[in-house]
Amino acid sequence: MKLKTEVRIKTLEESLKGKNGKEILHYKISFPVFYSDVFFRATSELNQHYFRRATNLKTFCKNAFFHMAQEAFRNGEKEPFRLYEEVSIPYSEDVHISLFFDRRVYSAGAHSPERAADTWDISGGNRRLLLGDLFSPRDAYEKKVLTEIERQIEVRKRKGEVFYEPTARCLRDSFSPRQFYLTKQGVAVFFQSYDIAPSEAGIPLFVIDYTQNGPSLFAAY
Repeated sequence: MKLKTEVRIKTLEESLKGKNGKEILHYKISFPVFYSDVFFRATSELNQHYFRRATNLKTFCKNAFFHMAQEAFRNGEKEPFRLYEEVSIPYSEDVHISLFFDRRVYSAGAHSPERAADTWDISGGNRRLLLGDLFSPRDAYEKKVLTEIERQIEVRKRKGEVFYEPTARCLRDSFSPRQFYLTKQGVAVFFQSYDIAPSEAGIPLFVIDYTQNGPSLFAAY
């Protein structure tokens, strides 16, 4: 039987007004709170970490981002600045917790989506995993990952999806060992918007199944 770490999502949200009483900024920031009787210390430390992360972002919104909005409205901007960050927890079983944050920022007509992810081994405290930690041997993992993503891209191209060329170079230049999260099916590797495909593609995502020669949760130990 697999152990499950319970999680609840909490939110910080506020609308800020300018001197004329009109809303010029709105933010909504979600963050996780984990509960575990088995890994109490580890989850408590994670809770502190993600609460600080959320409150730091809140401070940014109420100060620097708010001042940017004020300046934009003085220069004729009509639409409120907005910052939304939503957290998702696709995997939370046994000693692994994997989560990602999607942030959308709207300012003066600009819209910049961004994703960040963390994967933790909480068995002996908190150890943040890199993608290579899920492969054995670790020194060959990047080639395996990029080769599989190239294969998936070729399939998706035949279905009409558009990716930048040359594909292999774009993947190498944009690849990050921290841009992944766990799912029950496999490891989800993602790229930022504009990295390997036009903005219409959003956040490009590729799932690499757990296999004997591929990623494995057991390789992280």
